[in-house]
Amino acid sequence: MSPTNGFTAAKNSRNSGLERKPRGLMRTSGAMSQRLASLEHDGLIARTLDPADRRGVVVTLTKQGRKLVDEISAEHLANERKLLAPLSKKEQAALAGLLRKLLVAYEEQPPVDM
Repeated sequence: MSPTNGFTAAKNSRNSGLERKPRGLMRTSGAMSQRLASLEHDGLIARTLDPADRRGVVVTLTKQGRKLVDEISAEHLANERKLLAPLSKKEQAALAGLLRKLLVAYEEQPPVDM
């Protein structure tokens, strides 16, 4: 897996306390397992059984994973700024609000597969 393919999963893991279920990431549990296996194989994450629920796992970034996220974060944020540059600050705020609204709605009720 290339560093950028795993960026979202790694970025989410970088922020301690942020928990995402596969449904919240709009991924099937099988697809999420494959993505995590690849990140683990690359030494970027570690998986342990969830002590609160043995059916789940706790995913944490390794030292190498944190280093990679730190290295590519600046480039990723620069790309986001470039993509949003044509929008005014007011338009960017409106877009952020609309995206937040969609995220909350889809985390509660995922869209139907087409």
